[in-house]
Amino acid sequence: MESPLHSSPKVLPARLRRLASPLILAACFAGFAAAAAGADVLVLRDGSRIETQGKWEQKGRQLVFKTSTGTLSAIRASEVDLAASEKATAEAVAPKAPEVKAEAAKRPVL
Repeated sequence: MESPLHSSPKVLPARLRRLASPLILAACFAGFAAAAAGADVLVLRDGSRIETQGKWEQKGRQLVFKTSTGTLSAIRASEVDLAASEKATAEAVAPKAPEVKAEAAKRPVL
């Protein structure tokens, strides 16, 4: 009797496809989670925000970054509030504490 690994070439790729599909989905999900975790936020002087994939880089008078969709882009450094951007990035990356609701004072039931 042949082992399953030595079966006909037509059967083996179908088995691999069935096994690989969940692995591919898991890898994609892990990639999206990693991308979200590595996101920076640029805060512009007018108050609008740009979420970036990973860190931005200053090149001369411009900031070069990848948008959340992966497009390489640049903006004048003078249009960006760097201090607000660093603060917004820190807030976006920091784990959020669960909200604790204050319970109303309970009176004992007699």
